[in-house]
Amino acid sequence: MSYNKALLTLLMIILCSTAFCQESKEIRKIDFSGNSSLSNSILKELITLQKSTRKDPSYYSTDIYEEDKDRIKSLYQREGYLYVEILAPSFTTFKKDKINITFNIKENTPVRINEVKFTVNQDKKLQHYFKPGQIRKISKQLNTRKGRIFKDQDIYDDDVNISKQFEDKGFPYVKINPVIKVDSENKLADINWEINTGNLCYFGDVNFVGSTELKEKKLRKQVAFEKGDVFSRDEIERTQDNFYNLGIYRIASTKSIFTNDQPDTIQTMVTLKEAPRLSSKWGLGYGRETKLRVFGQITFLRFLGGSRRAELYGKHSAIEPYDFNLRLIQPALYSPNSQLILSPYVSKQNEPGYTLQKTGGSITILQKISKNLNMSLGYQHEQVNLDTTSIADLPENETLESFYNKAGFNYGFTFSNALPQFDPTEGIFLAANVKTNGMYSNTDYAFYKFIAEVRRYKLIKHGWIIATKLKTGTIITPSSTKTVPVEERFFSGGSQSVRGYNRQEIGPKDENGQPIGGNTIFEASIENRISLFRKTGIGMVIFSDIGNVWQDDLYLDFRDLYYTIGAGLRYKTPIGPIGIDVARPVFRNTNNGWLFYINIGHSF
Repeated sequence: MSYNKALLTLLMIILCSTAFCQESKEIRKIDFSGNSSLSNSILKELITLQKSTRKDPSYYSTDIYEEDKDRIKSLYQREGYLYVEILAPSFTTFKKDKINITFNIKENTPVRINEVKFTVNQDKKLQHYFKPGQIRKISKQLNTRKGRIFKDQDIYDDDVNISKQFEDKGFPYVKINPVIKVDSENKLADINWEINTGNLCYFGDVNFVGSTELKEKKLRKQVAFEKGDVFSRDEIERTQDNFYNLGIYRIASTKSIFTNDQPDTIQTMVTLKEAPRLSSKWGLGYGRETKLRVFGQITFLRFLGGSRRAELYGKHSAIEPYDFNLRLIQPALYSPNSQLILSPYVSKQNEPGYTLQKTGGSITILQKISKNLNMSLGYQHEQVNLDTTSIADLPENETLESFYNKAGFNYGFTFSNALPQFDPTEGIFLAANVKTNGMYSNTDYAFYKFIAEVRRYKLIKHGWIIATKLKTGTIITPSSTKTVPVEERFFSGGSQSVRGYNRQEIGPKDENGQPIGGNTIFEASIENRISLFRKTGIGMVIFSDIGNVWQDDLYLDFRDLYYTIGAGLRYKTPIGPIGIDVARPVFRNTNNGWLFYINIGHSF
């Protein structure tokens, strides 16, 4: 009899350790076990069960658990783990009917892609439609490649990409059917992309609808194709970009007209709606170095008729007490992707190393080479009124007048595929600029100034990004003069440079410790950007900056660098993150402690 009681007691304990006996108990914590390919944070966002908070208690439900189990299994299968198992949950019981739940996951071996083939119109191959270089490009862009884990999203993305490749070849009615065969024993998948191209099509008439004051002749210059050209989705997108690049349209939609009878001539409809002729935007901010800063911009569209526009920009901060810039912009100067910009300006600068006023103007031609690549050529002339009492004591062979002229050319390019624009998670940014002064005109100081910068953004895993930056530059002067205007010299240190040092604190100084500036600069940074609470947009950064400035041109000494470490918090907003950073020097005996920075946007 006692044996039966003991057996019954043991059975009750086992039953009460199951999910059934945890019904309606308050959830103290939720955890996951066995999930090596998907993080806890991803799974927690997926499920309905949540841990309790002070204001919002949450209770266990077997029915909800079963639904969450199905969600987790479905997600794993979409990620290529077709044979995943969601085992029985584990519970830890606490006082006051509170429990911890652990979802036990057995991922098993994922299905990997073995062979990828293409069959076009039943009996043709890609070589019939694309050149070898284009085929290699398509293959590199595929997510579904041999050896990779089979994922539903990759199939969808490749379907879209393959369709676009054929649409750009004149087949807008292309149909894609991925035929997938899974070897369950070896966990391998073969993919055969069956492609039906449909008819080869051509561009037909282009019709404009909506409100616009531009003449139709001007509008047609923005169209990237001619009637009778082979249809291309890329040309449709280029045409839409061309209209937006004019800068006068709030809406510029370019749409191909497809019908059920699938004719081989495709009509195009361009819908346009102009933005308000007069608009403005204003901003207010605060930074450790700039203090209170205010800016405003007034834009006047169709300035003097046509697509020209005028932009008056002004800003104020502790570093720039005033800066006014008028930009007169002529879009589509000689091609839809070119611009001419005339820009007179006046400004005052209060830097730690100098105080001056500038009055001048520039003329610049911008050319968009591709979606990611832009180039510029400009000429600038300005008069500088320098407060010579504000600058450091210069070496004996250098002199700076209180009033001087500068004139020269600028050549530059930028390449960027980093996205999103204000808070990148993937991609690179490249920029290079060459500035000349006095080489082709009669000005007071002659020099060549070279500067280049590279940024790289890499998503390590969900919620963790590593951002890196490398910046270098040098100023070369003719043998006849060694003096470079103080505002053109390189300085280092500050919130956008080497954090942990004050603005312009790094580099050559005079006997009084005032920054002189130098002719060569090197800076590098690495920053770990980690999302803490994604639903609230709060994250943290851990970073290290290095850099220095040297007096001579074409001179780098990697044994003579300033190092700093720091950390900060970020809060995401639609215009980029708001940041609070603290940083301090390391490896050098300095009087600097922790420095505090507030900024809008990342340091780079």
